[in-house]
Amino acid sequence: MNKKKLAIVIALVVIIVVVLGIFAFGNKAKAPEVSNGTAPTSTAPQTATSTASSSGLSIVISTNTPKSYSGVSFSFTYPGAWTISSAMPLLMDDFSGKYKAGGVIPAGGAQLAIATTTSYGPVENIIATELMNATDVASSTTAVDGVACTKATYRANYSQSATAQNISLYCLRGTELWKIYFSYPAGDAAASADLSVFNGILASMKLKE
Repeated sequence: MNKKKLAIVIALVVIIVVVLGIFAFGNKAKAPEVSNGTAPTSTAPQTATSTASSSGLSIVISTNTPKSYSGVSFSFTYPGAWTISSAMPLLMDDFSGKYKAGGVIPAGGAQLAIATTTSYGPVENIIATELMNATDVASSTTAVDGVACTKATYRANYSQSATAQNISLYCLRGTELWKIYFSYPAGDAAASADLSVFNGILASMKLKE
């Protein structure tokens, strides 16, 4: 191999080494942080605040007395006996998530779920679709934070021996729709107390645009 060819080979080797070095350095760059979007839940009766975020959206759950939840689309206060198991969408109950077999709410328990979505069609169509298998359906109107809502009460069967009493609220402002679902065992002795809690939560609720 003459000197000219040797010089060319050496130059190529140097270029390859430099390129590999740059590639390796790039792979050592810090990976982007990822949030699971679920705020931690605390049942301890002490003052504390938990914050979670997803896609830049902040959620704050406070264990002050009363407890409070503040998300992107709504906020409210709730009693200390209730715990939040999911923040997006919101799911909470007063029995620490200890469902009976088949996902049945236990006696004396109640569950609240809230979801937000964008609606471009009649709310009546959404209600009809969601409640097509419900029984004893009755509808009325109410308001949450000054927003007119359609309220539906109905029963849904878990099985032949387990039936849930349900209240669903559909609150539409512009194209944003808040869907609020409250459930407890039909005929339960704690129904009156459960409804009082639910009405208190609704009274404290603020709907955000």
